Amino acid sequence: TSTNIASFIGAATLRINAIGYENREATNQELDEMRKSVEKAMKEGAMGIGSSLIYAPGDYANTNELIEISKVASKYGGMYISHMRNEDNKVLEALEELIQISKEANIPAEIYHLKASRKANWHLLDSIIKRVEIARKNDLKITADMYTYNASSTGLTGVIPTWVQEGGHRAWINRMKEPKQRKKLINDIKEELAIEVAELLSKGHKRPHLAAILVGNDGASETYISAKVRACDKVGFVSTLVRFNDDVSEDILLAEIDKVLNGNSDLKNLTAELEEKQKQLKEI
Repeated sequence: TSTNIASFIGAATLRINAIGYENREATNQELDEMRKSVEKAMKEGAMGIGSSLIYAPGDYANTNELIEISKVASKYGGMYISHMRNEDNKVLEALEELIQISKEANIPAEIYHLKASRKANWHLLDSIIKRVEIARKNDLKITADMYTYNASSTGLTGVIPTWVQEGGHRAWINRMKEPKQRKKLINDIKEELAIEVAELLSKGHKRPHLAAILVGNDGASETYISAKVRACDKVGFVSTLVRFNDDVSEDILLAEIDKVLNGNSDLKNLTAELEEKQKQLKEI
């Protein structure tokens, strides 16, 4: 028997077709074009609208744009599903946006892989669930899905600030080659990391710890590791740098690795995870 497949309309796809990769609000004419595309797709059997708002150009859309295209999907019994605009320290604000879209477009809404990402934000999960329950009691059809593992993954598109990505991949690459833009990008990332460290400390957690062991006197390695140590100082990480001559014995090196990793509680879990993964690989 054949497999039944049903698809949602990508909000970013609608935006690309109407606007391209520009980081700006849609004009009334462009919104009309997106509405017509939604209507056509819904008549063809689409399930509704899907958005991914941490990725460019999806996050260039404001709330009103998402409401307007969702209104059309709602007329045909569609649903709004969303990788919300934030999943960590601003996840509650992102949830409010999803609830607003559901309410104003009169459309059921689902949260992609519900989570409060990063340890400093885990305490927010109870508030997220409570807010969804309140919305449901107010007759809004809010649902969620989640994956059943305590890790996540994404590409550079989810890590590099979306202002860098405006114009598509080629423009993104060219922008990163420009010295001034590259410096701004690096500073933006460091500022974001510094904010996350401050949030960790405010919740009573330890500072993130970067440990590096440098063997020998290779100039490139020295430059790379030194830059890492300076970056740690700037964003508030703890850094440990251990140096050895290139004739260090394997036993001494392994003993130092064990000491550095297992002597720090924040890194001990990483060691355990690696050991567990090695066991899994052996079993496979």
